[in-house]
Amino acid sequence: MSGASGEPGGGSARDELDRSFVRGVAWTGGIRWASQILTWIATIYVARLLQPSDYGLLGMAVVYLGFVRIVNEFGLGSAIVILRELPPAAIRQLNGLALLLGGVWFGLSWLLAEPIAQFYRAPELTGIVLFMSLGFLIAPFRTVPGALLERDLQFRGLAFIEAAQSIVAAVATVVAARSGLGYWALVVGPLVGTSVASALAVAVRPQAFSLPRPATLRSTVVVGWHILVGRVSWYVYSHADFLVAGRLLGKEALGFYSFALSLAHIPLDRVAAMVQQVTPAVFSAVQDDRPALRRYVLGLSEALALVTMPATWGLALVAQELIPVLLGEKWLGAVVPLRILAFYASFRCLTPVLANVLNVTGDTRFGMWVGVLSALVLPTGFLVGSRWGVAGIALAWLVLHPLVTLPNYVRVFRTLDISAGAYARALWPAVSSSLAMAAAVEALRRGLPAGDPDATRLTLEIAVGVAVYAGALFTLHRARLRAALPILRRLRG
Repeated sequence: MSGASGEPGGGSARDELDRSFVRGVAWTGGIRWASQILTWIATIYVARLLQPSDYGLLGMAVVYLGFVRIVNEFGLGSAIVILRELPPAAIRQLNGLALLLGGVWFGLSWLLAEPIAQFYRAPELTGIVLFMSLGFLIAPFRTVPGALLERDLQFRGLAFIEAAQSIVAAVATVVAARSGLGYWALVVGPLVGTSVASALAVAVRPQAFSLPRPATLRSTVVVGWHILVGRVSWYVYSHADFLVAGRLLGKEALGFYSFALSLAHIPLDRVAAMVQQVTPAVFSAVQDDRPALRRYVLGLSEALALVTMPATWGLALVAQELIPVLLGEKWLGAVVPLRILAFYASFRCLTPVLANVLNVTGDTRFGMWVGVLSALVLPTGFLVGSRWGVAGIALAWLVLHPLVTLPNYVRVFRTLDISAGAYARALWPAVSSSLAMAAAVEALRRGLPAGDPDATRLTLEIAVGVAVYAGALFTLHRARLRAALPILRRLRG
């Protein structure tokens, strides 16, 4: 982690927080990857037992239920992490409020189950929505205990709870599918996993309940409301591209776009998400220490760029060869959107750091309004971009999302006294090395004899890209890497 010396708070406390951060990322990443391997195996096995229509039914239900899951939590967990000095009485009342909200959404889901099934013209959805809505009664038991574990930097416990949820859900889904339950296997498995995770959270960090009192919870609910509106706005604009592509361009175009987006976001989902899970609690621990926050923002941005930028740019560079080799000629329509979305993903990997800073510095309201602005601007951009097909929708992400995120950059830079030059210097090792990689791969492509994409050509391009990126990094930024070595040694273990 790059940063200057002489910051308030003492070196030992700062080093201990750094170690907590690294341990949190290590536990979260290691256990998540281990459980993800099992989940992938189970998913492939279940997919061979079930029909595509079974997954289609679940997808219809998830559009509604995914939205309710966001609203149901009401940002209470994040508010507990941010407002570190909440008294025990307020935490007990938040625990009671979480359960009350879960009951409200459970009842509302029972009322809406039949209309949702009629909207999709799928009678089976009634039972699916009714059964899955039980999760709104079970998940709230985990909200406050999980937030307290996160606030106290107990990342190992959180990682094991998440792993248990994933593994139990996968096993339950396989058992239900083998028992001939059909699409119900996709419903039962996740609900069993949610139940196990809630039970473990309560066992690890038990917490009493009490009736919520508005006078006690007013400031906490305001913070939770700001976070909730921001998350709802995110849900709107992050799903609007699929809605536009599916409605205006058709199933085939949506298939090209959805696969390209999934592939482009692998670095975001596998690397940035691990950091994102740990940073809110770490930032909250130093929320009153602006130099420490500044050090974390610059250090995390540099580290994320070094890992994700070569992966995303490399994906964009080899897309022309990767798609036909990996999937066949029928998927060539995904090449152009993949190139655009992969390049854009290198920027998107950096933005969650800003949102976490706004939350812990008391700027949740500002972050909320930026989210609302994004929910207005981006869907409009997708509609306009759809005139040029899925490539136009992908281009709307690349052009508009940096513009609507610019206010967050300005606010965070002013709050933490970060200059644009300091931020650019933090990203420069990744940017310059990635540029060298791009130039080398393009030169190689031009030098190779013309021919259809094949595995040999793809492998050669990837090998050259990796070698040039590593070589440029160690040649051009050797001093920067040497400065990081003592820090890495101090954080080991």
